[in-house]
Amino acid sequence: MTETMAFPSRDSLRAWLFNPFHFIAGGRALAMGLAVLLLAGYNGSVSNSHFDGVLDFHTGAAAPLWLFLVEGGISWVSAALPLCLAGLLISKSRMRSIDVFGTAALARFPTLVMAFVALLPGYQRQIGRLTVMNLESIPADMAAFSFVALMVVAMLIWMVILMYNGFSVSCNARGWKAVTAFVVATLFGEIISKALIVVLAVWAMG
Repeated sequence: MTETMAFPSRDSLRAWLFNPFHFIAGGRALAMGLAVLLLAGYNGSVSNSHFDGVLDFHTGAAAPLWLFLVEGGISWVSAALPLCLAGLLISKSRMRSIDVFGTAALARFPTLVMAFVALLPGYQRQIGRLTVMNLESIPADMAAFSFVALMVVAMLIWMVILMYNGFSVSCNARGWKAVTAFVVATLFGEIISKALIVVLAVWAMG
């Protein structure tokens, strides 16, 4: 008997990329998401890249490892808590907070890619020049900088899609109410995260 190798269908691959929360939720999503936060924070500390807000990514300022890790944690909780409250308001079914927090953590998987591509030497050299207002232009470094910038934008878009799908699945909410609640909650979370991280940065420097 000849065995054939089974390849994932286009639909299943799309589901794993953009809505894995039908397969992974609750405690598993939370555990995997926390691992993502730790790895992204560690890689960020190597490349001096900060996830300093729910939807923010900046490179340049050196800081101790703990600050990168705490920034990631603040960004996660600041996103998850408003989403949890929004779900309680619009969901007509039973909702578990661990699902919302778990999917919100796992949805930050694209931050791993951002922190990794920020390690490119050309990008690091160009960021160093921009930090000291050096306008020298080296084509290879500018190409690396442009590549990383495009990757960051793509990863942010992917992360927002994952965040919404995680919220939708966890709260069993769809349609315009779910979209509106998600947008408002995410913007609120962005404001909270920026405020907390600014306070943290001031405290760390003082």
